[in-house]
Amino acid sequence: MKVGRRLIFGKGQQTKAVETDDRRKKIRKFKESAWKCVYYLSAELLVLSVTYDEPWFTNTSYYWVGPANQAWPDLKTKLKLKAVYMYVAGFYTYAIFALIFWETRRSDFGVSMSHHVATVILILLSYILRYVYALRHVFQIKASD
Repeated sequence: MKVGRRLIFGKGQQTKAVETDDRRKKIRKFKESAWKCVYYLSAELLVLSVTYDEPWFTNTSYYWVGPANQAWPDLKTKLKLKAVYMYVAGFYTYAIFALIFWETRRSDFGVSMSHHVATVILILLSYILRYVYALRHVFQIKASD
């Protein structure tokens, strides 16, 4: 517990027992960041575990040709990949509501909101238009958020 406090507040803040607004804001921001870290780590592990053995994981020409020579737009989506879509789309839909109702308002609220909305639109369109293999790279890039 002491190590966590020192990492969050720095060396000089350990002896302060009084709760301040600054301290509460730092704790709240830390909790929000820790939650997002857990999500992005789990999403990255899920995407890698589902897509690693697929032929299109390393060869992007397979984005448009599926198993048994299926061609886009008639590519069939595996159940595991649909589960990844639900996981990622669910998080970004939640993130829109969390940004509006629960998270601390920051100066980049507009940018964050447009980012989340654009991500949900990208996910939905890629699923509807069956660009599911190509979106795997987007899921991995999103992990850097």
